[in-house]
Amino acid sequence: MTAQWPDLVDFDQTVFDLAGVCGGPLFEPADVGLLPLMINTACWRGHVCTYAVRGDRLILADLMVGEQCLLNGEKVTARTELRGVTPQRSERWGDGTLTFRGLDIPVMFSGGLLLGSGFIQAHYVHMGFHPAWKYRRVTEILLREGHLTEAQDRSAEIARIRRAIERGEVRDPDGVPEGVAWVRRAFTLDYGRTFGPG
Repeated sequence: MTAQWPDLVDFDQTVFDLAGVCGGPLFEPADVGLLPLMINTACWRGHVCTYAVRGDRLILADLMVGEQCLLNGEKVTARTELRGVTPQRSERWGDGTLTFRGLDIPVMFSGGLLLGSGFIQAHYVHMGFHPAWKYRRVTEILLREGHLTEAQDRSAEIARIRRAIERGEVRDPDGVPEGVAWVRRAFTLDYGRTFGPG
């Protein structure tokens, strides 16, 4: 296995990696009849979402899937329509992937999202998704039923957590990278992966 391609969030003129989730639900492919299948070891779940905040509304803007993905039991092709949109070959994600661009599907999420940019390569782990403490810039957005209620820069607070982890004053919230439980945790994005259990 390897580090996974993260979902993205277009917010405040920046495209962030989705680095933490508290609440739900976010987009589920099954809700629109999609069955994603593994693309490669960097995308076990077989899809990548690009969310966007437009005005105060959270939407699914783009959806990347593998060519082996099924929509209502049929293989996805360049002629397949999802909500009136046909996919294009993906430049960002490489061969064998298709992206439905401009979907504009409302996402009725309630809770918080940690958005990260400026990943710190020294903290790369070859497994799962990377939590927010591994990013230089972190913005938290809070939503209620898909509408933005608050946004704040959490970079300074998370930098303090990161420095404490680096100095060994606080243990990595994910723990020692070994065992099945650790692997399962690495594939989640709960806030505890940055802030510790609580």
